[in-house]
Amino acid sequence: MEEALDTLDRLVNSPYYIIDILPRRVPDDKGHLYSNMEKYLLQGEGLPSLEGRFLDFILRLYCFHPFEVMAGVTDSFTVNPDPAFISGLVHEAFLRKDFESSPVSILLREEDALIHLYGDSAYMTLYNPGESFLEEIKVIASACGLFVWDPKN
Repeated sequence: MEEALDTLDRLVNSPYYIIDILPRRVPDDKGHLYSNMEKYLLQGEGLPSLEGRFLDFILRLYCFHPFEVMAGVTDSFTVNPDPAFISGLVHEAFLRKDFESSPVSILLREEDALIHLYGDSAYMTLYNPGESFLEEIKVIASACGLFVWDPKN
């Protein structure tokens, strides 16, 4: 288990991309509009759409890449969980909205990459993707109505 946590720590400190419902960072002077939209999406009628897009993305990725999942305050991973388990974790993350310090973590060892999903945010974070894996992520994200962008740009 310690090796997995060390891997998470290493990946979280590597280059990352944003998997988002928007195609790029919102300009600073429009941040309040983004906050309004994010609050709406994270409650009420907007939530099923957001949760569904993220779950759709994760399940499509699941078909191509084995992964390990850890969620909440636990320190144990589930290797290649079934889709119902994954769906439950994503749903719980959005219900609880307190995963800020403990996201749903998807570790993709074959790609040496990591995805974090926070139930209180309208985006996911992809850490350390190789070039070909990043291109694959972009295709899957696009099919789910999501965008992948570099926060440095």
